[in-house]
Amino acid sequence: MDAQATVTVVIDGREVEARPGSMLIEAADAAQIYIPRFCYHPKLSVAANCRMCLVEVEKAPKPLPACATPVADGMVVQTRSETALQAGNGAARSWSAGSDRDDTMHSLHALCSLR
Repeated sequence: MDAQATVTVVIDGREVEARPGSMLIEAADAAQIYIPRFCYHPKLSVAANCRMCLVEVEKAPKPLPACATPVADGMVVQTRSETALQAGNGAARSWSAGSDRDDTMHSLHALCSLR
């Protein structure tokens, strides 16, 4: 990538180059750092409804959804910290407790990570 056309983000201790304006989840995917997700897919609009992709971002007051958080130069992100894992696990428990798995996302069965 052209150095002038990228920002540097640190994800789980690894420096990652990303396009300005891209989402954290895209930068992580490009670096082969997996962030759990249910509702995110690159071919769909970003809803950030499932909250599975919550990550800890340095200086942010609470975990942020990686699918809806744009990268910024110098951003430091933890995907496996206790805070991030508790936030994502809490979202998964809430989601699975109230889901009949017959919603819009799951009707797109080819795109669904649960199928």
